[in-house]
Amino acid sequence: MWSRVCDIISHAQGETYHISKKFVIRQTDKVRCLCISNGHTPFFIKIAERDHQEQFQAEVDNLKHLQLSQVVNTPEVIAVENSSAMSFIVLQYFAFEPAARLGWQRAAQQLANCHQYGEQSMFGWDQDNFIGATLQPNRWQSNWSSFFSEQRIGWQLELNAEAGTYFPGIDKIIESVRQQLHHHKVTPSLLHGDLWRGNIGFCGQQSYFFDPACYWGDRETDIAMTQLFEPFEACFLQTYQHQYPLPQDFQARQDIYQLYHLLNHNLLFGGCYFEQCQQYIRRILSP
Repeated sequence: MWSRVCDIISHAQGETYHISKKFVIRQTDKVRCLCISNGHTPFFIKIAERDHQEQFQAEVDNLKHLQLSQVVNTPEVIAVENSSAMSFIVLQYFAFEPAARLGWQRAAQQLANCHQYGEQSMFGWDQDNFIGATLQPNRWQSNWSSFFSEQRIGWQLELNAEAGTYFPGIDKIIESVRQQLHHHKVTPSLLHGDLWRGNIGFCGQQSYFFDPACYWGDRETDIAMTQLFEPFEACFLQTYQHQYPLPQDFQARQDIYQLYHLLNHNLLFGGCYFEQCQQYIRRILSP
């Protein structure tokens, strides 16, 4: 596999590339993320079993779409490839630094620009993609309340039930979400889709977004996630609000939008997320 990686980078750079060192950045039971270098030019590489090909391809397609918008900084995609047994992505490498206030502010400005980019009358995406390791359906729909209640909350409730975690009253939960979003007027925005602290980095006072799960939807969903797992710094939301103010009642929908990610975390990791999901569901059923 490593010879194939070198061939790809050599072709992209127009000169021979040999790996002289590599180190692991992070690792799970399924995916390894490394920095490789020839001593001068580093690259980021993500490696998994060959059955991750579809997931990696979706990630690269989403990164390229964000790059085309020219309003969000993302790592440059070098390649997404397969060897005989493995799948891998090669990306531009950044030596990320602790975030400064200016970095958070610039991140907020980029996200606001992303949410105002382009024009789309429907909710969804041309392909299904992945939220973490979970398939995320993106069938186009014209009604936001139907899209989110069915393809986000309903989908996750069904996946959890199939995995052995049943939340009683699935139909009631879906209908409650639908009703609470019914009168919310939404202009479709280009979303990152998986915007927590682990998917944003800072380098030289600039911010970079990665690991997206893009679709066209309510921009409040991105904002809700920034407030869920290790909330972003307060100056992030302040700067976003200054550039692209949210509706005054946006927090009324935060539980609904955060529940989607909590259900996915319960599906993937279990543990304390089950009780969190129950708490959110009780609040949603008693608005």
